[in-house]
Amino acid sequence: MLATAVGQALTKYLHDLLELMFACGLTEPLRQALVDLAHNIPPLLPVIQERLLNLLSIILSGQNFRAPGSPERVNSNLIPNMANQQPADARDSELITLALNTLGGFDFTGITDRIHYLQTGNVLNEFVRDVVINYVEDDNPEVRKAAALSSCQLFIKDPIVYQTSNHAIQVVSQVLEKLLTVGITDPDPNIRLLVLSALDEKFDRHLAQSRNIRTLFIALNDEVFQIREIAISIIGRLTAYNPGHVMPSLRKTLIQLLTELEYSTVNRNKEEAARLLGLLISNAKLLVKPYVEPVLKVLLPKAHDPNAGVASAILACIGELAKVGGEDLVPYIKNLMPLILETLQDQSSSVKRDTSLRTLGELASNSGYVIQPYTDFPNLFELFIGILKSEQSTQTRRETVKVMGILGALDPYKYQTVDKVDKVAGTADQKDSNVDISMLMIGLGNTEEYYPAVVMSSLMMILKDPSLTTHHTAVIQSIMSMYKALGLKCVSFLPDV
Repeated sequence: MLATAVGQALTKYLHDLLELMFACGLTEPLRQALVDLAHNIPPLLPVIQERLLNLLSIILSGQNFRAPGSPERVNSNLIPNMANQQPADARDSELITLALNTLGGFDFTGITDRIHYLQTGNVLNEFVRDVVINYVEDDNPEVRKAAALSSCQLFIKDPIVYQTSNHAIQVVSQVLEKLLTVGITDPDPNIRLLVLSALDEKFDRHLAQSRNIRTLFIALNDEVFQIREIAISIIGRLTAYNPGHVMPSLRKTLIQLLTELEYSTVNRNKEEAARLLGLLISNAKLLVKPYVEPVLKVLLPKAHDPNAGVASAILACIGELAKVGGEDLVPYIKNLMPLILETLQDQSSSVKRDTSLRTLGELASNSGYVIQPYTDFPNLFELFIGILKSEQSTQTRRETVKVMGILGALDPYKYQTVDKVDKVAGTADQKDSNVDISMLMIGLGNTEEYYPAVVMSSLMMILKDPSLTTHHTAVIQSIMSMYKALGLKCVSFLPDV
């Protein structure tokens, strides 16, 4: 707190204090204090880095930190008497976990030049390979989790993942091999999920090795669905680096997902297959591009599924397919648009409505189907306005405005002409039962019958929506209560009711 308040004016007092602080051993308060000191007093960062790195090395390996290529015996003046404070055989799980988390989370940038290591390398990558990664085999799950996470964090920041020398490739490969082994064999699903989630795009060139690809395909059979999602996303990304090894197995996976989607009778399996298919499409565009039409023919009949989760996942899948297929989807727009409009009007599931909005935006932006939707479907604009007026969710309203921007602006006169033609063409039984109430509301102005008219209009909209059948009984009870309370004033609503 002093460092936060005073800043660099505290620097001259802290050199002696740091020695006393480190003499107490590694604790969470010490870690947090060092983070604050390094942030508020930048000149202290080099000293803190060297002392902290030495302390972590003593805890994790039992000896002072030794930079790669340096002699066996290094200068131990960085942390005097620290070896006596932390015995080499100490294996306290909490302390090791804290040390691993500190190593991965603390800012060690810039330490390379001070320890005079090779300009193209980093002093920590070999320490990770030789010491840290071994803790992924520990019996304690917290230690395994901390070791895997800190290894990934350090290598993501390390330029070695971009280097092509034999040494760099060997170091990264050894660490990745152990991480992938943990990612598919660890008994704790949370650790498997954490490890695979931490494999950033920066590792893709190394993950594209054939042995790593085979390991990742094993993860596609994991019993935890989130792990399968991450695995298929990673494999999809690797098609750009090693298509020869990825494509054949990925085609089999594509066929399996389509078969599951088409013939499964379990809603959960269909939803998971649709979500995995969406991830596969978004991450492996090269693979899916030739199969846009066959995939769409499987998806379209299933998009009417009564289960909201399945329907939403399939709609999202169609949106991803639009990004890949582009103008190839134009012949199918006549089948897709009624489906999207039907889902937009479905008030029983906000998830389906949000998904259909995103799908409509992706379809329009990628296939070039803009402005024309307003003339082909004259009620589309009114549907957007209705969502903006009635929807409480900010995200849904923002998505609606975004879609309206994608579709573009239609000439008002042309829209009015289309709207009039559409209304004249409609038969009496197809007219909205709320038109009379709306006209009545306009005529009533501010009279006492205005508010009952507004309520009755809303109740009629719910009553005529088959997707809101669960609310129909309550609506009927509300109408009866209104008639009892208002008496003869409700006569004007009788034709609509």
